[in-house]
Amino acid sequence: MPNPYLTIAEIAARFGVGERTVGGWIQDGHLKAVDVSRKLGSRKPRLRISDESLREFERLRSATASTSVAPRGRKRRSAEVVDLFP
Repeated sequence: MPNPYLTIAEIAARFGVGERTVGGWIQDGHLKAVDVSRKLGSRKPRLRISDESLREFERLRSATASTSVAPRGRKRRSAEVVDLFP
């Protein structure tokens, strides 16, 4: 039976981002994680993300991605404008 929890590294590889980005999503509350450390309140938590949390994150992410505005390109200068200090 496959493990129902994914590591931060696995999530980062899935989305093509760094582990710090995934950690930011967790810290900001966008992605829910569970601490599976042996000791409660350990100095270095072992965070895992459930399949259910990941599906909810992807659902919310795809809903907001479709309404986002595409980045604008650089403005072109008019041929009439002379740039004295390029």
